[in-house]
Amino acid sequence: MSPKRGVLALAVIATVALLTARVDAAVVVGYWSFNGEEPTAWVTGDGEEFAPDVGSGLMTIFGPTTGTNLRVQEGDGTALNALDGFVAGDALRFGRGERWNNNGFDFVFSTEGLWDVSISFAAYYTSGGVDTYEVSYSLDGGDNFTSVGTGSFNLTSYALVETDFGDALDGEQEVIVRYTLSGATAAASNQGARLSVDNIQITAIPEPATLALLGLGGLGMVIRRRR
Repeated sequence: MSPKRGVLALAVIATVALLTARVDAAVVVGYWSFNGEEPTAWVTGDGEEFAPDVGSGLMTIFGPTTGTNLRVQEGDGTALNALDGFVAGDALRFGRGERWNNNGFDFVFSTEGLWDVSISFAAYYTSGGVDTYEVSYSLDGGDNFTSVGTGSFNLTSYALVETDFGDALDGEQEVIVRYTLSGATAAASNQGARLSVDNIQITAIPEPATLALLGLGGLGMVIRRRR
């Protein structure tokens, strides 16, 4: 076999392997650190949007329409779940207890060429603040949501919150993931009854076909060079 054919055969074998094998190296779809982010003063909250520091997507708040209930709190952050190069800085704070019951935040992003989506972040609540959440997702622009499950936040100190969506969100042009908050007992007048959220990561695994395309591109470069 000629050297050129040998290289071609190896490249084809590698590409087929990528098409049929699972790759477990996750990539970051979007990451939010909230460091240096606005608003640093209390705002109403509903409709506030946050672009990621890394990757793509959008975080949108749905919540109270009156009062001052949301802010980025300087110095309230943590290194837990932070990407390399990001320090413990600021965090997103949801205040005034019961005002956040049945409210929360959405993530909108694409999973084209991706599978096994997971979302993780650091969070804690103080007495009277929201202490539980429900995770759901929509694949039709928000008309219908499917519940994934519920969970609880840690009291007074940061702990990791993780949701694995399995294959439910694989290969979608647009996905909406919703976290609906509940369990707050403090009155709306209590601004200190709060939930703090930091270092949100959306991760996924590239589909083998996506990697195979990269392999085919590399194969083309090899063939052109040998010519």
